[in-house]
Amino acid sequence: MIGLSLDDSDEVVRRFVEKHHLPWRQGRVGRLSRLTASYGVPDQAPFYVLIGPDGKIVLPSASGLRELMGELEKHSATKAPSR
Repeated sequence: MIGLSLDDSDEVVRRFVEKHHLPWRQGRVGRLSRLTASYGVPDQAPFYVLIGPDGKIVLPSASGLRELMGELEKHSATKAPSR
């Protein structure tokens, strides 16, 4: 799992990660990135999207972290593709 911040400042993101002890990788894309436009991310946070290993969107708009984690559990319980 990764988090992508819409903030425009690396420092703001760094302080947020430290304050909330986020256990996952956190990056910053900014509000006007091509990535946010490609996935239809609204100008609000938090916004959760579950993307499968094939790059396809599994859950386009989770209403919260609890829903996202439930979907993540369901999908991680399925057999992972062999390498």
